[in-house]
Amino acid sequence: MENMMKSKTMNTRISWIDVGKGIGILLVLLGHSFRDSMRTQYFICNYIYEWVYTFHMPFLMFLSGFTFMQAFEKYEKRGIRNFTISKLKRLIKPYVVYATLIFAIVVCCFRIPFTSNILVAAGYSKISVHDFLYGLITGENPYSFHLWYIYSLAIISVFVFGVLLILYKARLWMHFRVILSTIAVLTLTYSVLTIDQEIGIRIFSSVRGMLPWYIFGVIYRDLKESTTGCKLTLFVGILAIFGLGILPYIISANHPIFYRIVKYLLIAIGIVGLISVSKLLKDVKVLMRVGQESMEIYLFHQPFIAAGVGVITFDIMGLPVVVSVIITFILSLIVPLMINYLIKKARLTWIFF
Repeated sequence: MENMMKSKTMNTRISWIDVGKGIGILLVLLGHSFRDSMRTQYFICNYIYEWVYTFHMPFLMFLSGFTFMQAFEKYEKRGIRNFTISKLKRLIKPYVVYATLIFAIVVCCFRIPFTSNILVAAGYSKISVHDFLYGLITGENPYSFHLWYIYSLAIISVFVFGVLLILYKARLWMHFRVILSTIAVLTLTYSVLTIDQEIGIRIFSSVRGMLPWYIFGVIYRDLKESTTGCKLTLFVGILAIFGLGILPYIISANHPIFYRIVKYLLIAIGIVGLISVSKLLKDVKVLMRVGQESMEIYLFHQPFIAAGVGVITFDIMGLPVVVSVIITFILSLIVPLMINYLIKKARLTWIFF
């Protein structure tokens, strides 16, 4: 098993993975650039928002799964305890620290009339310390709701690591693809059959929704593509992504189960298409750089940049929606990069990571 893993795993960064993360995080910023008021007034804003949200987070989770084997090779002999500690440092620590920092800042901003009005316009309201802590545990913190992704990623990573470690020790490693695929399919099936039933705790719902795409990333790592296959998946994948945009208008809302099945199939095909796009653009340095700092961009772009700038430019200043979205998108990318640069310069990275 060790030889197989070493042949499949690279210790260096994979350029197309960085490009893929760059594309994914840019889609995140685009989705967060549309305010609720924009989506209410303009059909195209709501359409783009809903369309982007159908596939961009599964794609990012897929990429995380793709790189999982590197971590498994590193921690397989050191055990799940050390792996869990690494995820606590890399994912849970920034989740808790940043959420707490934002909570403290928002509490202060609510004491200032001008900033309080902006927060209210952005859809925020005052919450108690108790509610904040509860939201932090359940993944429902309203001030840093976007952090659900890294919280889910930590839980999913530890879960998959535990499953593979059990298989390895039980000498069932050769069956890991079948077992992981079964878990993914059962999870998707459960999501389809319980489409109208919400899980009480938000983080459980998030994990359920993202787990299959992470697993597919782990499995896909082991597959090989021919040149013809790459071109074919590019074409079919892009068609699938655009198909997600018109899906609600093709399948009636009266058939939710069929709709969900088709949606999952299109997402899976679309992800493979985005992989092909990432491979074609693997030498684009800008996308690679954005992908390498995608974690920091994701962490720092909300709530004050994406939500705050959108409220100021569109709701308060009344700028045209196109101008507001462009300004919000650009600042959501540049400001987090600047913040990350200053943090590194000041040698304060240890605070968050």
